[in-house]
Amino acid sequence: LYLMYIGWMPGGVIAYVVMGSLIAIPLISAITVRSRSKKIINKSLEKSKKMKQEKIDKLDPNQISEAIPYEELFVTEFALPVIEVKEEQVVQESNEAQEKEYAFDPEFTLEKACAELAIYLKERGVYIDAESTRSVFSALASSRLIIFNSEDKGLLTRFIFLLGKYFEYNTVIEDFADIHAGGDDIIYSLAPCHPYGVTRISDALIHHRGVENNIRIMALTGAQSEFIKPCFSQVYKYLDQHNGNNKLTARTVNGDYVYSIPQNVWFAVVLEDGQKVTDIPKYVLETACEVNLVLREIELPKPVAVPLEEGQDPSEQVFIEPENTIVTTVTYHQFEKMLELALRDNMVDENLWKRIDKLENVVNDMDAGYRMTSKMWQRLEKYTSVYLRSGGAPEETLDSVVANHVINTMITSVAEGKNKTGDKFVNTIENIFGEGHAPHTVKKVKATGLKI
Repeated sequence: LYLMYIGWMPGGVIAYVVMGSLIAIPLISAITVRSRSKKIINKSLEKSKKMKQEKIDKLDPNQISEAIPYEELFVTEFALPVIEVKEEQVVQESNEAQEKEYAFDPEFTLEKACAELAIYLKERGVYIDAESTRSVFSALASSRLIIFNSEDKGLLTRFIFLLGKYFEYNTVIEDFADIHAGGDDIIYSLAPCHPYGVTRISDALIHHRGVENNIRIMALTGAQSEFIKPCFSQVYKYLDQHNGNNKLTARTVNGDYVYSIPQNVWFAVVLEDGQKVTDIPKYVLETACEVNLVLREIELPKPVAVPLEEGQDPSEQVFIEPENTIVTTVTYHQFEKMLELALRDNMVDENLWKRIDKLENVVNDMDAGYRMTSKMWQRLEKYTSVYLRSGGAPEETLDSVVANHVINTMITSVAEGKNKTGDKFVNTIENIFGEGHAPHTVKKVKATGLKI
């Protein structure tokens, strides 16, 4: 009926033709466009093949089998110069990228390491007490900037040198007078004693191949407090977060050289006589750890003379040097694993931590700007965990961490605070910690000579 309707009714055929045209025209256009695109693509492919064949024909047959260097391809493709990378830089980056497997001895504990260090120093003429050895390893765990102090300051440089020897690495020592003459920068110097402006510290940081598993110490001796900030400005980011991507630039005679600070590096400071730790800027002290060492020079055993045979000339006398004990040294990865286990198994009791909280609140009442950051608390946890695992008693541990890590910034804030109370700061400390329970902390506050 429908076909009859559109076929016989007036206008029916015309309507059918119009509808058919509307459908057919788009179909024909699409087929035409597709055919034209296909021809263009095919033409392009043929042209590309022809160009490739022409290039192949022009190639020297003797060079076809040789690999084309990546740099040459890069320049050809993008017309940009390739920077020549020095071999040492490639070695350094590859060493950092590769994860090596290092041996760990679970039987060699932190407590044993403290004993071994004491033996090593004693046989080389330096006595160190047990608390000091615990403080040294605790400071290495909590900070990459250690300020060494002692009543016998003449022994400090010798101690730092021997400490490096114990770690089987020659401590790199810069004298502040040289650094100061060259522009107060431990990385780049204008002093004549530093060829091409590269300091001994900078040179050691660049050349670290073969010592990736050593604890490495870079020391600045005879330093003045007011210049600590500029001296360490280029490495401050590393001191604040050593496990980040910390890069430095050495300005050498051949141009700028960019390199990374290896994570097995510690910086040390020995202040000049009369200089005060509390005069160092507070934000630097927050990253640093001051270690007060009990050191004493001891007389070494004299060589033993071998008896002369009858008639032997006295000039032929032979002397035998006393043999040193073979000690076990601490490698970088051994120490990192020791720290990991200490954080897992050795924690200060919560009630002892609350004493530091109370002391922080007291200082904050005097100086509203004072607060202990989360990074500071993390450093305290590392310090106390290692100190406990090294054989320290809980309250001795608390006194040590406050004296070496916390009290210096607190002293500065109390001295500069606007809301001072009538109580002496020393009395406040003893009220919180208990009289006689924080001897090192109290001694340090009294030693400042400040009326606080």
